[in-house]
Amino acid sequence: MLGIVEKSDFLTEPYEEWFLPEYREYQPDAAILKEIGNKLNAFEIESFIGSWCGDSKRELPRFIKILEALDFPAANHKIFALDEDKKSSEGFESGKDIKRVPVFILYSNRKESGRIVEYPATDSLEKDLLSIVNGQPLTPNYSEN
Repeated sequence: MLGIVEKSDFLTEPYEEWFLPEYREYQPDAAILKEIGNKLNAFEIESFIGSWCGDSKRELPRFIKILEALDFPAANHKIFALDEDKKSSEGFESGKDIKRVPVFILYSNRKESGRIVEYPATDSLEKDLLSIVNGQPLTPNYSEN
């Protein structure tokens, strides 16, 4: 898988084998989702994943399930599949400092507000998202800052 992808792409062979079990089993934290509420709708999200990567196979289905539970507009979430060198033929990752996948980048007014790298900095994607939407992004995993 390479380039721009959508959830529907993960519902086909061979991707459904890893996407569907994680998607079905994951139960987002309802209390945290309530705190996030519609604040997330002020953001646009870019997800950079590797269909070959174990962390992407775990986190992407969970992330999509969270977004759907929040009624986040699918049009505001772009998913880019990268190769093992973290590259796409179109250069979607260019200038975005993608060294590990998955990376979920949230933008507000076309400016990066926060990112989640490889796995949550806290114990859940929901908590990381809550921090970002509240203007208190956590230091991403593997940050050099």
